[in-house]
Amino acid sequence: MPSSKPSSAEQDSRRRAAFVMGETLAALTATFVLAGLAVVRGAVRLIASPPISDDSTTVWAFLAAFTAVTVVILLLLRTYKGSRIFEAVFLLAIFTGIGSLFADLFGAPVAVLATAAAVFLYYGARSVAVFDLLLVAGSAGVAANLGVSMSPIGVAIILAILAGYDIVAVYVTKHMVVMAESLLRRRVFFAMILPERPTDFLLPVAEAKPGSGFVFLGTGDVILPALLVASVARVSLIAASVVGLGALCGAAALHLLFLGQKVRKPMPALPPIAAGALLGFVATFFLPL
Repeated sequence: MPSSKPSSAEQDSRRRAAFVMGETLAALTATFVLAGLAVVRGAVRLIASPPISDDSTTVWAFLAAFTAVTVVILLLLRTYKGSRIFEAVFLLAIFTGIGSLFADLFGAPVAVLATAAAVFLYYGARSVAVFDLLLVAGSAGVAANLGVSMSPIGVAIILAILAGYDIVAVYVTKHMVVMAESLLRRRVFFAMILPERPTDFLLPVAEAKPGSGFVFLGTGDVILPALLVASVARVSLIAASVVGLGALCGAAALHLLFLGQKVRKPMPALPPIAAGALLGFVATFFLPL
């Protein structure tokens, strides 16, 4: 009888898949926790305006800004052959997020030092591990800044709409795939880099390529669920934890779907993560929080 024991190649593939899933869950958890704590610790300094009460205004303003940014990036990818503009915009957002995160958690003097350290680390130690750590901190800061000025209902609507958009952008128009591949060819990473082996965290970012032992999780797939966590954290930290747990369950389902493919193809990451976060958000209305 043929042996049912998995081959060494299958066992290695399973170990890699489990490691990538663990990385994703750890990165999302860290982002959610930092964003929630930043909101709870005090008013976010970069956006001092009070929370927007009109959900329709919140939704339309956010979606309009999202559409404008997407259109501009697509136009630049068609007309601009370099990478400096894209990297500059990305770094501005990340370093601003890091500064605001540390300002909320520890105060302005520490924020200045943290931002300077982030710049030094980014240019001085271009490893995958450093890149991912900076991305987590920056994403948490951006989510806290936006989340504190938006109502949970408005963020939930935005998350649901963009999850649907993600499906269309990947499977129908496919412009999201084209945009991601174009940015990767220019060695500009608007995504978290998830190596399949622990030792690959020490590799330079420039060596990270799709299909060569690395998986990429878009920055938006991290920030958008963290945005809902941050918005809910203004009301209840326990409720925010439920939302975050739902998003983590969605992320686990995502990896089971993605890594279970015989031939790995790009797939929208936001829908399952958003679905989990939204189910967690709905559950908060029925739980004795």
